[in-house]
Amino acid sequence: MIQIDTDRLCDRAAEAAVLSSMMQDARKIPVALEHLMVDSFFESEHKVIFKAILSVYLRNRGGAVDGLLVRSELTATNLLEDAGGLDYLRRVMESEPTAENVQFYARCVAQRQRYRELVAALEQMEKAANEGGDVDGQVAEVQRLAMSLDCQQTASNVFDVRKVATQVALDTQNGVTAIPTGFHGVDRIITGVSPGDLDLIAARPSMGKTAFACGIALNLAQAGKRVVVFTLEMSARALIERFIGMLAGVSLKTVKSGNCPQDIRDQFYQGSLDLKKLPLTIVENATVPERQAAFIQQLQQAEGVDVVVVDYIGLMDSGKKTGNRNDEVSAISKGLKHIAQRYGVAVLALSQLNRDCERREHRRPRLSDLRDSGSLEQDADITMFIHRDDYYRKQQDPETTELDGLAEIIVAKSRNGPTGVAKLVFLEEQIRFVDYTYEANEDV
Repeated sequence: MIQIDTDRLCDRAAEAAVLSSMMQDARKIPVALEHLMVDSFFESEHKVIFKAILSVYLRNRGGAVDGLLVRSELTATNLLEDAGGLDYLRRVMESEPTAENVQFYARCVAQRQRYRELVAALEQMEKAANEGGDVDGQVAEVQRLAMSLDCQQTASNVFDVRKVATQVALDTQNGVTAIPTGFHGVDRIITGVSPGDLDLIAARPSMGKTAFACGIALNLAQAGKRVVVFTLEMSARALIERFIGMLAGVSLKTVKSGNCPQDIRDQFYQGSLDLKKLPLTIVENATVPERQAAFIQQLQQAEGVDVVVVDYIGLMDSGKKTGNRNDEVSAISKGLKHIAQRYGVAVLALSQLNRDCERREHRRPRLSDLRDSGSLEQDADITMFIHRDDYYRKQQDPETTELDGLAEIIVAKSRNGPTGVAKLVFLEEQIRFVDYTYEANEDV
């Protein structure tokens, strides 16, 4: 008999998510019903919950459906235990934080149903071959199901422009647009980071990639956005210390010295209290895109995620050893893009540039300087470079005092907008960027 792992034949998380979405927003039920029926669900508990949702929906003539009404329906029909009990029903209700992804989950569930039907048909074909039955008929059924599965996969990539255009318009009306970075010069060019986009921050070492990304993360968190930082180079503690120092506006070097003034210590302590209030999560050593996706899914179920920062791509692992780093970085890039699109989050990934820019007289980076893979340039929606002339001046003359901290954020690529250069100031002692103060007549 054909042996197939049960996990390949069902997606329990997707089943729970689609049920949760239906109970959150009755308007999503017709969307789910385009793809699903009772037998689409593998878990018997989910079949019972699905039927209860439909009963409430039909009785209310397309009106209100929520967890309480579904629980009452299950209780009234003596099916609450068949649905896994009250605790399980609660877990199902909480499994998906938003109803917006109901179509995606419904398609996942429907696809697994077709897999099961195909496996059953293959088993019948095997049985017919062994027992002298109608093999040709079973072969035809297998072909039909395989074609149906292929058509479904193709259809999942086809979008009705009228529906999508309407949704885009509604999202715009509801304010579902770019999220400002909090750096005004940068936002004048790119407006902000957008859900579903992969944006790159790239520079040579010691230019301030992490400082710039941390500044954006803090600005977004202070604006109420839920930010996740995957730190692959620094420890979580070291990164938290840097966040506190940035919030407090003090030098970590001074704080950690043996003669730090008390007022600076007090500022640092207040910074720690301020940081505790922010919706900011740090994850260490999640080097593979699939593992990052698993964390994001968990956090979305708990409280949601708006923005993801990955520091940095060079320390990530594709999970597929090919012996070719370019291929691995391409896989990583596509994995990060998939995370952005699947979970509807803005992904801000850090990348290192090769040495080519330092061989040029002006040293300003360009897209061809992206390290290891041209796929980064292709997959990224926005690519920003950090350039600091005073960093190179200090390298040439360590004794120089002509350090103005002026930094250029070069927007080299913006898929949906203009490119340009924004000016920031790098405060080296505090390891943070601040907005450049523009003169009234200065052209930005």
